[in-house]
Amino acid sequence: MDDQDRLRLYTKETLERLGCLLRLYPRGRDQIATDYPGVLGWIKSDFAKNVSPSRSAIFGAAAILKDLVGILEIEQRLLTLRQVQRLDMRQFQADLDNWMAGEDTFPQEMYFLTVVIGAALVTANSLVEDREIEQADCDLFTSEIRGALASEDAPETADVQFKLWVKYCNGEGVPQDHVEAAYWLSLAADQGYAEAQYNLGVMYLKGLLVPQDNAKAASWFRFAAQQGHAKAQYDLGAAYGNGYGVPQDSREAARCYRLAAEQGFARAQRSLAVMYAKGEGVTRDYITAAKWCRLAADQGLEDAQRLLGAMYDDGRGVPQNHAEAVKWYRLAAEQGKPRDQFLVGHRYAHGKGVPKSYTEAVRWYQLAAEQGFAKAQLNLGLMYALGKGVPQDLVRAHMWFSLSAVSGDQDARKVRDTVAREMTGTQIAEAQKLAAEWKPKS
Repeated sequence: MDDQDRLRLYTKETLERLGCLLRLYPRGRDQIATDYPGVLGWIKSDFAKNVSPSRSAIFGAAAILKDLVGILEIEQRLLTLRQVQRLDMRQFQADLDNWMAGEDTFPQEMYFLTVVIGAALVTANSLVEDREIEQADCDLFTSEIRGALASEDAPETADVQFKLWVKYCNGEGVPQDHVEAAYWLSLAADQGYAEAQYNLGVMYLKGLLVPQDNAKAASWFRFAAQQGHAKAQYDLGAAYGNGYGVPQDSREAARCYRLAAEQGFARAQRSLAVMYAKGEGVTRDYITAAKWCRLAADQGLEDAQRLLGAMYDDGRGVPQNHAEAVKWYRLAAEQGKPRDQFLVGHRYAHGKGVPKSYTEAVRWYQLAAEQGFAKAQLNLGLMYALGKGVPQDLVRAHMWFSLSAVSGDQDARKVRDTVAREMTGTQIAEAQKLAAEWKPKS
């Protein structure tokens, strides 16, 4: 047999093995040579190098599969890689045989390219078992396919991985799966994606899908903070402030808060204000405290508005001004927090910073009391008991005192017992019924 005859036989054997490896080639295995006219060239080159037909075929299959992978968008590549990594090859081979025999179908969620690659891997393993290729050849084949799917050189890969975390968390276009979400988040974080690092830190801080670990939380916050992530800088500051996962260090806490505050992050501005007010990690400076507090309050941060109100009340860092204090308390109260609503009600009840108005006091006490705020329930009960801002109603007074007492206010229990002496048994029973049926408003 001359060289031409041997080349023809070699080419035939190589194409047969290539067809077996790519048995599920999208356009049919008989179209491979048409779609890739260079196939015959590299087969001839391998023939000259005395490469076996099976080795030539597996290297050629790798090149073709990598070309098919290159057509995919990055997200599709990553999802396909994830499916390929999770294939149980024994089970897949059985499923493949059933599918080829028309006895079954692959799950709808499995991508077709996953099936194509899975079939190629099954065939590659069989070539190893038949000793037509070495295990090293099969491992290299597998590695090259997975490497092409990984898209590790693409700068946007981490961004796509992070978006997959969001999708799996929310079930957007994929089944909701928090374990899978955590997998994609970890990959993005490992690549240095700041938003992923921050969110992974939050997961460790709260023990969401991972064991709760303050040290790991602080570590991931630090990675993200070093990239200028404001929320991470703030949470790292909180970790240092409280000694969670890192040694307690007020100076370092203040430094981290400042980095985030200078980026306009309201919670960091408020925390930095508190540190200046208390002199923790920084020299006590009420003026600077008020400056940072105002920046946060101007952004609508409720507890910063309340703090700024208190600073105006006390004249710390700002001129004492009770009317200005009430303005900030009201802005905070309008966000629905009961503590702030109580403060506004108390100001109206005593005419401090606003004209005295029992009607307004009752309105604000009511808003807070209905959310279960004990002091507001006590004070609302007093208004009913004394008939201030509302008609006198001992039944309502007794009800609010009872609710406040249940919430732990000791004064409410004493006042309730005093009011009860002026009530009939029927009135007390009615008040107790109202208290038992009461439910807080959210």
